[in-house]
Amino acid sequence: MGCIPEKTNRNKVLKQAFFLIFLGLLYGIIFNYIDKSTLIFWGWNILIFIGFGQLFCYYAFKLVRWVRIGIGLTIIFITPTIRELLYIGKESSPIVYVLHQIFVSSTPIYPFLPFASVWFLSTVFAELIYESILLESRVANLNAARSIMKYGIIFIISSFLYSAVQLFPFVEQFSFKPDKFPFIDAVPILRGSSDIYIPGLPEFLVKGSIQNIFFIFGIFLMFFSLIYYSIDIIQKNNRFLKIIMTFGKASITLLFLQWIFMPLFNQSLIYYAFLVISLIYLILFGIIIYSWEKYGSLKFSLEWLIRKASKKIYDEII
Repeated sequence: MGCIPEKTNRNKVLKQAFFLIFLGLLYGIIFNYIDKSTLIFWGWNILIFIGFGQLFCYYAFKLVRWVRIGIGLTIIFITPTIRELLYIGKESSPIVYVLHQIFVSSTPIYPFLPFASVWFLSTVFAELIYESILLESRVANLNAARSIMKYGIIFIISSFLYSAVQLFPFVEQFSFKPDKFPFIDAVPILRGSSDIYIPGLPEFLVKGSIQNIFFIFGIFLMFFSLIYYSIDIIQKNNRFLKIIMTFGKASITLLFLQWIFMPLFNQSLIYYAFLVISLIYLILFGIIIYSWEKYGSLKFSLEWLIRKASKKIYDEII
């Protein structure tokens, strides 16, 4: 087969990344139209985050592992201070305002700070998997899965320990500061819910905090290692794994489809109805994606469009 040229790899990454960023901008327009909170289309939503993530991950692989780990951890620990300064100064200085838009934005679902840390840290574990696959050894695959699981547990324990040494490990009215958590706000689904925080909530569950980054990254590593072990190592093929793979094949399409029904739920559900509707949501979209894949091979889905956008690159490789 030979070796895929570096330029071909780079062009493939760039094409997919910019297409995802374009989808992210489109998603931002839809989100802002529904939310009515802002007229701009720029914001760190999940698609823009993944698009830029592809670019950063591609070039991060050129760095040695310890540098990537260092950059990732540095971003996590300096984020609260930088983010707070940007939030405070954005109204008084145009330069600070621009920096705030770049690193946080007005609709910061997954902003550069602190989530860029994930780009650098994830490449370390992706490299472990890649090296184990190249060795074509079941033992190497097992060791990679165990290492990822071990570090996932370490990240989760670190999250709890960091919360334990904080002066205010729980979010209360006297300790809550919007400048510290500028992106907790979401589409208000629960009826009569006006608070953007839950009193007494542990900080490791507050999105964007240092503890939260450790916690969610640890959960991701543990989940990924289990799926990798089940599918690629012992090659299980049960119903649960099929459901996971079905949702994974059309995750970006699902992100757009869910917004079709989101306006119906604006401050209209009580807690119990929210749980029931969420379950119905999962089942409904599961049926849609399963049927779409079985009878239409996910044709015209966003994932299908991304593959088509990269077709020229694939032809060059072949």
